Amino acid sequence: EVDAKLKGIMEGQGLLEMPLSPRRGQVFRHWRDEDLTFNMERQISFDMLDCNRHLKATEALRLLGDAANADFADIAFTHQQMVEEGYYFIVTRTSCHLLRQPKDEARVTVRTWPRSVKGMQVTRNFEVLDLQGNPIMQCESVYLIIDAKAGRPIRIANFPMMDMYAIERDVQVEKHQRIKLSDDMAEVARVHPRFTDLDANGHVTNTHYPTFAYDFLPPDVRDRSWTDFQIEFAAEMHLDDEVVLHMNDVPAAVASGDWVKVVGAQPDGTTNFGCLFKFA
Repeated sequence: EVDAKLKGIMEGQGLLEMPLSPRRGQVFRHWRDEDLTFNMERQISFDMLDCNRHLKATEALRLLGDAANADFADIAFTHQQMVEEGYYFIVTRTSCHLLRQPKDEARVTVRTWPRSVKGMQVTRNFEVLDLQGNPIMQCESVYLIIDAKAGRPIRIANFPMMDMYAIERDVQVEKHQRIKLSDDMAEVARVHPRFTDLDANGHVTNTHYPTFAYDFLPPDVRDRSWTDFQIEFAAEMHLDDEVVLHMNDVPAAVASGDWVKVVGAQPDGTTNFGCLFKFA
């Protein structure tokens, strides 16, 4: 009965309005455009910004993940339902372009849509807008669907839980680059994941990876605002792992407007992740 009433409200108004709340990650309303683009209005809380009031790269990834998960939950299935059916999504890479900083406690709209479906990959695009519809950030992510029983990705056409669709609308992001260890990089730190870095899957949640990188940037670089950010996920990170951080010449890269590169790898050279940053 309640479900029917809520369905009627959402179909009649196109959205479900919720009261303002200071809780982190609060979603106020969500709706779907005629072309199936998913929209989620939410709040930027103060802890999503660093001490310079710049959006953390980690929080940018969380915004994208929350929107993508909500999109699938709204149209077809929840994360738990996927797990019960023996499937899960993994993100392989993400690229973000930050046009301007969001304001503390501001409401923003996160829009997302699948841009292309090809072979085993889904490319999903995102844009974050202020309430006046002005762009704040544009992003692109690439996903795989993993068959948990087989332990490998499947072709998207063989995914039994829904027929994937695509919306041909691009975003403005830097072309993605492969992020690997190179001769111009040097070891800068060794980090050990903490219990609180783990997610419900038992490994370090991928939104924490850029935090490992950012914490060891030179202080004068950390104080700048990043304008472009890319991350490539290569291998899971677990609680007992030791991760060696390698960086290129950060001051030189910033001075020339080039990418600051950070790669996290196991002592044996197995890469866990790579990050690229450009700064204003």
